Amino acid sequence: MVKESIDKSAIDQLNTEAFEIIRSDPHRCKEISTENLLAATSIHYPEGKANAMASLGSCQVWLSQYDEALTHLYEARKLLRELGDKKREAHVVYHLFCSFYFLADYDHALEFANQILTLADENNDPDAKANAYNGIGTIYYTLQENKKAIDNLSTGLKIAETLDDKHLLARILDGLGTALFQNGELDKAINCKEKSLVAARESGMRNIEGYALNGLANIYFELKNYDKAAEYYRLAIEARKEISFKPGTAESVAALGKLFLKIGKKEEAFQLLNEALQIAEEIESSEYLFKIHESLSEYYELKKDIDSFKKQYELYFKNKEIYTSEQHRQKLKSKEMQMRMNQVEKEKQLLEKKHKELENYSRDLELLSSLGKKITSQISVESINKTVYEILNTIMNAAGFGIGVADEKNNWIEFPGYIEEGEVHASAGYDLTDSNRLAVVCYNGDQEILIRDYDKEIEKFVQKSTEPVIGKSVNSIIYLPIKTEKRKIGVLTVQSFENNAYTDYHVNLVRNLAVYCAIALENATSYEKLEEIVEERTSEVKKSYETTKRLNDLGRKLTSLTKLEDISKTLYEEVKLMMDADSFGIRLYVPEKNQVEYRFQIEKDELIRDVFTVPMT
Repeated sequence: MVKESIDKSAIDQLNTEAFEIIRSDPHRCKEISTENLLAATSIHYPEGKANAMASLGSCQVWLSQYDEALTHLYEARKLLRELGDKKREAHVVYHLFCSFYFLADYDHALEFANQILTLADENNDPDAKANAYNGIGTIYYTLQENKKAIDNLSTGLKIAETLDDKHLLARILDGLGTALFQNGELDKAINCKEKSLVAARESGMRNIEGYALNGLANIYFELKNYDKAAEYYRLAIEARKEISFKPGTAESVAALGKLFLKIGKKEEAFQLLNEALQIAEEIESSEYLFKIHESLSEYYELKKDIDSFKKQYELYFKNKEIYTSEQHRQKLKSKEMQMRMNQVEKEKQLLEKKHKELENYSRDLELLSSLGKKITSQISVESINKTVYEILNTIMNAAGFGIGVADEKNNWIEFPGYIEEGEVHASAGYDLTDSNRLAVVCYNGDQEILIRDYDKEIEKFVQKSTEPVIGKSVNSIIYLPIKTEKRKIGVLTVQSFENNAYTDYHVNLVRNLAVYCAIALENATSYEKLEEIVEERTSEVKKSYETTKRLNDLGRKLTSLTKLEDISKTLYEEVKLMMDADSFGIRLYVPEKNQVEYRFQIEKDELIRDVFTVPMT
């Protein structure tokens, strides 16, 4: 534990060191960040890993290693988001902006600059906000939209002036000076460049100092103050050579050569242009090469050396074409990189989504398993309906839910108590011959149905759309058959008012619920049959008991009577209570005559007193 604590502390310290030298010493920053990334990964230190990745991607921008830079910056942003570090995330997004700006993909660069603004507002980070306005302004003056550039840079300047960050102040002032210069506001441009120069020197930023000096030289060149312009170009060359900024050095040396050419110092101009040409060839900069060859063609034209002029002009034209092609390829590369990064991000998100779905599915299966007993213990369709609805609402969007039970004898499927937004509706159903009802299609075809957008997808399942018999119209629907191995029972439906409410994951969950519903409905059916049998048997027993009791009472009453006529009348009255008896009579067997005597015959409550006999054969 102590060793891990020391390792984390060391990683944090090195990350801070790397962060501070991202621009000033990107090579050293890359070394530190690479080692730190390995160390943080080995001890599973997410904060250390995220910050090392951020510094590594950022310094690679300044080393023009854009492929690697974007890979690391995108990953760093993802990690920082997970950690909730919006301040460092804004720094990463700033370098994503820089990457696309250097690749001349200004659309994506502007998109990232605006993202920095959003992050800055969320995190109340004025430094990031000023950086964002600086980035937006830089894009606009690069595109020669100078008024927009001035507006954004001025807003950024107001914020930067409230902060103790000379480096940021110097950068914004330099950019604002450039935008004002391009907009023809030369006095204001000089003022901004001079202020940028002071701030850059106070913060020790020689690279910004070089930009400010070169910018002042350009303005004085425009003002035809060639002496002052030459002075500033020399100071810019000195600053840029000191930090080995070769592209900047080539730019300033070539500009000074062009100035000397302008004022007639042809040989000094020739020397400077050749020096600039050597640097441009070394760094393989087609941009500086075509500009320098253009100036050299002017030099030879002034010297009236036509062959050399033609050669330089051909080289100018060739390198300008190369530069234009490079710019085009660079934009294409930027688009390709953005598409690749987007694809990688989509694949990561898809994997994360699948992983999350598997986790949720595992969790929900455990929940369903524990709730399965609760479902299968219900003994009525209504109670099953209510129980499943309550369960579904805890794991998915289930605005509507119903169970339909088929009655094939009557060609009908009944939904007893469809529930919508917590309200239980009256029982309703559909004729099983109505093929425009999803419940019927699901049951008859033993078909699973998933609809994510009702208006667009309903025609896949039915010939025409119909209004619901119960509830309101919905946009997302699941219908699944409820069945056992031996028979079809009905259907189960889950519905939502939202589009795209359900995925295959939700269908899997509902499919598991349908299994429990099938068991529960089988149990409920068995229970109902048992109740009918018990009720029937109970009625028979009760009737038998009442009959026995009545006969016992009749027996006691008859034995108390002495006259046959009274016995007959009493017996008749009791028999009428127990059954239909429109005709009733008593027959007496006379053994000595071997005859049967018909006595006390009653027809519809009238006594027939005639007595007749019938011989026994």
